[in-house]
Amino acid sequence: MADNVTDINAGKKPGGENALPDRATLSDLRRKVNGFKADMDEARGEMGALYKDASDNKNVHKKAFKLVNQILNMDDEKRDAFLSHFDHYCEVMGANEGRTPDMFDGAKAAAE
Repeated sequence: MADNVTDINAGKKPGGENALPDRATLSDLRRKVNGFKADMDEARGEMGALYKDASDNKNVHKKAFKLVNQILNMDDEKRDAFLSHFDHYCEVMGANEGRTPDMFDGAKAAAE
């Protein structure tokens, strides 16, 4: 072995707490992780279909909905900090320039 390469097995006794995992442990972990991955892939597909339906049929803005949902999942302290910064950044960076002043008037159609 080259001088600059560390032997990761040195000083590790089989079955000891520092021993590398055996094939059965790794295979079991792989099987469980892949099972969850398949479940997650299926859930992502179902979520995508929900978003598409809401966007196509109910005029839901996907990105705006996701952001508000993310904000609602924050604890109170993080939500307050985020919204304070967000409002400030929108003002300072001019994100609202040129917008209709009464943007929450329900009688008007939402911008596409």
